[in-house]
Amino acid sequence: MNVPNNPDLERKLQELEAQVNEQSAQGQTASSEQNTFNSTVGEANEPSHQPKDDSLASLLSNFDFNQLLEVSKDWFNRLPQTGKVLVALVGAFVAISLLTSVLRLITSLITIGIVGVAVYLVYRFFFSSSD
Repeated sequence: MNVPNNPDLERKLQELEAQVNEQSAQGQTASSEQNTFNSTVGEANEPSHQPKDDSLASLLSNFDFNQLLEVSKDWFNRLPQTGKVLVALVGAFVAISLLTSVLRLITSLITIGIVGVAVYLVYRFFFSSSD
């Protein structure tokens, strides 16, 4: 594509370039000021940066059940009375659902065991007795 030299377009392009350069210079100044502020004030509040290892063993080794229990107790105690009732109801519902699932799993395993024994006895009775 051949674009003719238009002085008006060139002038507008130069103005835009100057404006962009000015904004980027202001952004760099603000960025460097923010970095200076963070390095002087924010360092005391920042946790130590340890390399992050997202493996399950790392997560489990850092897991503190007692701390989780204490935080949960504090959270629960700060709830209003209706919130405590709702949490108790939801907890009871979840517990009953889990119990029901576990009992269904056990029932299924027992049923599979009984069917397995029945199939084995039928096999032994019909096919082994013919020997």
